[in-house]
Amino acid sequence: AKLFTADATSMYTNINTGMAIIEIAQYLHQHSRRFATIPADALIEALTIVMRNNVFLFGDTHWHQLQGTAMGTPPAPTYANLFSAIHEHRILRKYAINLLLHKRYIDDISGIWIPSDDKDKDEEQWRNYVSDIDNYHGLKWLFSPRCNKVDFLDITISIKKNDEIHTTLFEKSLN
Repeated sequence: AKLFTADATSMYTNINTGMAIIEIAQYLHQHSRRFATIPADALIEALTIVMRNNVFLFGDTHWHQLQGTAMGTPPAPTYANLFSAIHEHRILRKYAINLLLHKRYIDDISGIWIPSDDKDKDEEQWRNYVSDIDNYHGLKWLFSPRCNKVDFLDITISIKKNDEIHTTLFEKSLN
């Protein structure tokens, strides 16, 4: 097994607003029984208003953000999470044989990859997985190499020789 991480590049500003609204609307309508208490049309209308009218202050000037969402917009984390989760929902089953673990916290992914016995096939599967995650309406992800030790958020995760997973606190050198 090998560990890996991925980090989204400027997630909030790179989410394609039009596509995100369409994807979220379709998902809510397709799963209407699951979200029976949520007024989907009202939610989508509210998201459309907020995301298409991002106005932020920079210095003493006001700006209208045309793409993505501003970092300080209250629904931004939930909006970004939902948009990414819809994409993940579609593709993760495709890699179930290799992905022992795939967890995402907003714009950070941590995972455990189980390589196949055929090294060439494994490399192709890995490239396909990275491409599938990375190629989604403007979102770009930077993947670490697959290895036995990664830093993820505030922890260091490692796989020891006996295949046990160990964790310890990670502290940045400038902390």
